Amino acid sequence: EYSENCKYPEESSNIPTVGKINRKMDSLTFSPQSLHSMLTNERIREKQLLDPKCIKMITYLKSHVGEGDIYSYQNDVLTRINKNPTLPPLVYLPKSLVPFALAYFHYKTHSGVKKMLALLKLNYYWPGMRNDVS
Repeated sequence: EYSENCKYPEESSNIPTVGKINRKMDSLTFSPQSLHSMLTNERIREKQLLDPKCIKMITYLKSHVGEGDIYSYQNDVLTRINKNPTLPPLVYLPKSLVPFALAYFHYKTHSGVKKMLALLKLNYYWPGMRNDVS
């Protein structure tokens, strides 16, 4: 049902949504390498510039430099300030990349919800993250 040739959610209806990933993870044919290639800084930057919510936040941050208290725009990537100030900021994943992150970390960890969420939270953030992982 799913093929490795599918690259972007906008280009194919075969790309799994978050709900499909939760219910049909075993039927995916993506390799971990192809899933990870969707999470490069270049791809994230590209997808952030196509996501209406990200565009709005980036536009605000560009025009209000130094005023963002939770989010920042660094190296052309939208980030969220880490709750732990000793850790680097978290990359804000646009909605179109969430299914790829979930699938990749599921394959990578083969662990429970808590561990998968903890690993995702080391590098990424998106609204509703906890609900999407569980």
